[in-house]
Amino acid sequence: FSVRGSDFSHVNLTVDGFPTPYVLHTVRAVEDSSGSGSVAMINSDILQEVALLSGGYPQRFGNRTGPEIDFRLREGSRDRTHARVAVSGTSASTVLEGPLGPSKRASWLLSARQSYLDLIVNQIEGGSNLQFGFTDAQGKVVFDVSPAQKLEFTMLGGRSRAEEHSGELDSEDTFVGRNASAIAIGAWRRTTPRAVVGVRALLSSNWFNNRATDSVRIDEGGDHQRAVRFDAGLSVRKAVYLEGGADVERTDEDRFRQRFITGQYRTINDFSGHATRSGAYVQTRLDVGRATFVPGVRADRWSLTGATTTSPWLQAQLSLPWSFTLRGGAGIYQQFPAFEQVIGLLAAPETRPQRATQYDIGIEQRLGDALRWQVTLYNRGEEGFFRRPLAETRLMNNLLVRGSRSARFAQTLDGYARGVEVLVQRKSTSGLSGWISYAYARNRYTDSVSRESFDGDNDQRHTFNIYAFLRKSDRVSFSAKARIGSNTPAPGYFAQTSGEFSLSNERNRVRLPTYSRVDVRANRTFNWSRSRLTLFAEVMNILNRDNVRFNPPRINSTTRRVTGLFESMIPVVPSLGVLIEF
Repeated sequence: FSVRGSDFSHVNLTVDGFPTPYVLHTVRAVEDSSGSGSVAMINSDILQEVALLSGGYPQRFGNRTGPEIDFRLREGSRDRTHARVAVSGTSASTVLEGPLGPSKRASWLLSARQSYLDLIVNQIEGGSNLQFGFTDAQGKVVFDVSPAQKLEFTMLGGRSRAEEHSGELDSEDTFVGRNASAIAIGAWRRTTPRAVVGVRALLSSNWFNNRATDSVRIDEGGDHQRAVRFDAGLSVRKAVYLEGGADVERTDEDRFRQRFITGQYRTINDFSGHATRSGAYVQTRLDVGRATFVPGVRADRWSLTGATTTSPWLQAQLSLPWSFTLRGGAGIYQQFPAFEQVIGLLAAPETRPQRATQYDIGIEQRLGDALRWQVTLYNRGEEGFFRRPLAETRLMNNLLVRGSRSARFAQTLDGYARGVEVLVQRKSTSGLSGWISYAYARNRYTDSVSRESFDGDNDQRHTFNIYAFLRKSDRVSFSAKARIGSNTPAPGYFAQTSGEFSLSNERNRVRLPTYSRVDVRANRTFNWSRSRLTLFAEVMNILNRDNVRFNPPRINSTTRRVTGLFESMIPVVPSLGVLIEF
């Protein structure tokens, strides 16, 4: 998971106005860049909106150098109780919602999902090395205290399990990873004609453990987050809107890691710590004729290191003739070191906040009510990013040097991510809707100590996406999506000659083969009274493209040959399903 070259650890995920990283089903504590994958812990049927802020955005939350993704859950129905049950070949889900009380001043919403995609894949492929499944539930209650005041309570919970049978983990030939999260958010908001005031509180926890064949724990840990924040907005005058807020967050984290080395399990890392992050921001929206300017600044402090940061930004928008809009944004974005980079056996000797300077500029034109196009140029300069330079096996002076699992972090990476993004989109309530997008990007780093330069682990040069939705009638619809990417490097020191892989003294020279996947779906709806039945058929990877991901390889110390570098991903998966709404 990455956006513009930023990996997940540098992306801010928020739910109902609170940042929390625990909303993904995934395998935690995987340090070998194998790309275990992830699934959002939120049912898309209960989302009101999802916003991706790729760069140059306001820093209401802070502490990330990359993009921000905001999830907002919708309220339950206020008219009557509704139920929605869906069963397909890959998962089952249900959504229940309705009003509370005779006055209908409150609403409730419940959702639950169960996946079983791994069972289908096993049937198709006759057994798979990797199995992954998850269960999750979400709920939201909203109460209108008065026309001006509202209370909200949101809960999310889920767990996942991954099992892999492989010979690539020394004696750990079977890997079982479990991950579970629970999140609770309470909010109060008061709205007047000129002002908005809100207070939110969050409690969240995450637990995970990874075990080997003999049930030996190889990774185990937990994170507990408690936070409160205050936000306010005031319309000072017609063309001036002032916004600000403050937040305090307490985090407790513990980790244990051991690996099988030279015939026995050895402790790699073991720590427990807690810290408080506090911050505040202020920004002003100024409307000046056809132009809008939004300057702002944020300050944060991290008690784990005692560091303080100040991060300014500026957004601007100009409306032009012929329905053109010019947009731009720039800012400094900073991120404090994580616990394992500061304390524990792998900690860096010295740390400072990671820093990114972002610039975005784009132009958009609307062609009527349904069609628009936009082009965006971006540049992100990065300073003081972390790596573990001695953790990867490589060639040095034509000698094989084994990577150390106990290699410490070093804050030595400086780099950049830059590129261009093009989008054409059509929105329509009938007929054809969808979008076509293309992105060209470069992401590259230089180690400030060794002067080594290489492409970033998430450097994908070309990305092409198509999504189409055709509503043939009120009862029949079709959709298709295609994703094509030139793909990213295989992280490590590898070279390819005549179709074979070997060790190298240069990092990220070998790239994964081009990724290509097409999914299609058809729906047929039957209506009666206040109920509705939808039958659907879908095929994932309909072209049965053999896409692969990086897999930690075997390395022959004598021949220096590298094998098992790639691992196949999902094959073609046909599925039939039914959706009942009443």
